[in-house]
Amino acid sequence: MIIERNILELLLSNDNETFIDVSVLEEDYSKIKEAVAYLKSNHLIVEEERKPRNLEAFGISNNRILSINVKITDKGRDYVRSMLNQQNAKSPRSGRKNFWRFAF
Repeated sequence: MIIERNILELLLSNDNETFIDVSVLEEDYSKIKEAVAYLKSNHLIVEEERKPRNLEAFGISNNRILSINVKITDKGRDYVRSMLNQQNAKSPRSGRKNFWRFAF
């Protein structure tokens, strides 16, 4: 779930309605592919439909790592924002403690 969260936070922070390459977030390409498939099945992201070129005639194998371009949907934005709001709501008293510590 950490990879999925990292993907969603990256897409939310760079949200300009364009596709962003997320294959650089993790070294394990298969884990990123699984995370993208999970997020896509929940309709949180949209993956760019691209067909890889067949380059075997030039001596390049078709097993190479390709970029995974995705963009966040409205449902994904709402999900990430609610997740961040819940995280911020868990510790409301910690801010007060710091305030009073600095006040006196």
